[in-house]
Amino acid sequence: PYKYTRNPMVFGAITSYLAVAVYVNSVIAIIAIVLCIPAIIVYIKRTEEKRLERDFGEEFCEYRKKVSMVFPLPPRK
Repeated sequence: PYKYTRNPMVFGAITSYLAVAVYVNSVIAIIAIVLCIPAIIVYIKRTEEKRLERDFGEEFCEYRKKVSMVFPLPPRK
């Protein structure tokens, strides 16, 4: 999964929460989840990605250029 997204567990959690919100037919829950996505991304950028860049240096920087942060996309070249 790390070939398509740097954070497959975050993607899975967001997808699961949205699926449950849709299943229980809760528009408020769907809106709340969608509004939380930017906060999740900012948190990842400020904490996890800084640490990974410090620990892995240029190797992580190259990986970051090629692979989407949260939502799976085809790998960039």
